[in-house]
Amino acid sequence: MKKYIFALIFLTILSSCDKKSEVVDPESLEGSWELQNASCYCFFPEDFDFGQHKLEFDLTNKELSVENASDVTFITGAGTYKIDIDSNRFRIKNTKEYSYNIEGSTLTLIFIDDPNIADDEISLIYKKI
Repeated sequence: MKKYIFALIFLTILSSCDKKSEVVDPESLEGSWELQNASCYCFFPEDFDFGQHKLEFDLTNKELSVENASDVTFITGAGTYKIDIDSNRFRIKNTKEYSYNIEGSTLTLIFIDDPNIADDEISLIYKKI
């Protein structure tokens, strides 16, 4: 009976362990992406058009182009920036860093925030265009 209890406890512990997140192939970032939604400590009117905010990754030149069609910026101001990509993260040279995950045609970006600032968390959902 003790063997069964030990086996049950072992299986419970084993199944509760976190799975390692898969490393996404950085090549899948290549191309254009349109913002679908943002989750943050911020307010957007009901009719806010997220689709006016776009990203384009050019991995050959290690660049990110950002397009913002309003005064609101999500990633950074409009323009083209040099980036570094490492595992599931990319860093805009000397500024912000984001982790990313791609499932199908959906890109999720999560800002790597400063733990000393309470309200800087943001998650962004993009769709490949």
